[in-house]
Amino acid sequence: MLEAEKPNQPQVPLGVDPKTEKPIEVIIADDSTIERMLLKRFLLQDGFKVVAEGEDGLRTINLFKFTPNKPQILFLDYEMPRKNGLEVIQELKALAPNTIIIVITSHTEPEFINKLYQLHIRQMIVKPIVKEQLREKLAKALGRHDMLPKTIAQKTDTRINLSELEIPSLPAVINKVLLFNVDMVENGIDALEQLIGPDKGICANIIRIANSAFYGRQGKIETIHDAITLMGVKNVRNIITLQHFRNVQKNIKGELFTYYLLELPVLTALVGFDIATPLNKKQFREEIFLHALLYRIGMMVLAMNFPERYKEVLGAYKTGIKTIYEIEQEEFGTNSVEIGKKVFEVWKLPQHFLNTVRNQKFALQSLGNVKDVDRIIRLADILAKQMKGHLVRQQDKELLHVIFEHYGTDEEIKELFSQDYYETIKGHPFYELIMGG
Repeated sequence: MLEAEKPNQPQVPLGVDPKTEKPIEVIIADDSTIERMLLKRFLLQDGFKVVAEGEDGLRTINLFKFTPNKPQILFLDYEMPRKNGLEVIQELKALAPNTIIIVITSHTEPEFINKLYQLHIRQMIVKPIVKEQLREKLAKALGRHDMLPKTIAQKTDTRINLSELEIPSLPAVINKVLLFNVDMVENGIDALEQLIGPDKGICANIIRIANSAFYGRQGKIETIHDAITLMGVKNVRNIITLQHFRNVQKNIKGELFTYYLLELPVLTALVGFDIATPLNKKQFREEIFLHALLYRIGMMVLAMNFPERYKEVLGAYKTGIKTIYEIEQEEFGTNSVEIGKKVFEVWKLPQHFLNTVRNQKFALQSLGNVKDVDRIIRLADILAKQMKGHLVRQQDKELLHVIFEHYGTDEEIKELFSQDYYETIKGHPFYELIMGG
């Protein structure tokens, strides 16, 4: 009989190794007899072989020390007497490096999850144990995608086609503003006024900001020419860009989207603008501000195209376990950097915009290979997250320190950008423009 003509073979149970056809051996470590009994019952139903049980951390370690053939899986309660889960994991790294450890816990705090991730623990079950959740975790840990529910199995294989993404169009006036070279002598106040003057909405908004308490003119600014004179050509260009992307993102609803796509970019831009001067890079302030607003454009496009899926991505990122790029790659087969580059290519923006997007995830060893704008935006991004209480990864903390060292920053400057700064910046008209609508 030909291979194609063979009748369908029965599905191999989850607890049986398809290659050897032998039961997968498991140890259960939990100080609760009831929890061990429940977990054991679930495992036996799926064909697993429970070779031993440990009621405390020390006994669990001894089980591995005196077992020649190490089990494939250990279910480990994190809180146990005579060595807790952390101590057990650390010792087992040498004793049984190939054993899959699945932590059982009632803790879901980001700090706790981050600690597990640093120990290279990728699987966790939250108490109380539910059979469906248990089977899903085991199927993923063992690479048994055939045992996953169809919706989950399909999701793991979902990839997006960059050519099919819906990219927001760029109005002609915004495109001209982004291309407006503020360093050219002829591109002064009159040139910008002529460019934006026909758009009454843009002009009204700029005049309103010029009359805000921040600039202290108390309603004396009446014309767009006076507003540009007061705030400067570069600042006005940035305000126009800020307002446009605020309008684009109005239709992306949700707390996570508001934080990551609106508040964090403008906070990063403002921090970058302010910190450039004490770093002796004042000449780049406006460029830093503009690029900080735009360098996460790929995130916005993902959110627009896949709102529910991207909401899950941001929820996972909030825990601080992985970088946003790692999570995006797992979910979409690409990341917001690649999408950002695609967006700027479609918009036909100059190369320096693409470079900023490309360099946003530079590693510590590449610090000397990127430009001041890239370094300061990354610095501002980390500071902004700290101000908001975002869980910052250890690698970013190290990068923050090294960037400060690169610029020879005084301790007083480092301390300026804290929670007090955040409370002050909330009164900035640019921040109010974003958060106040």
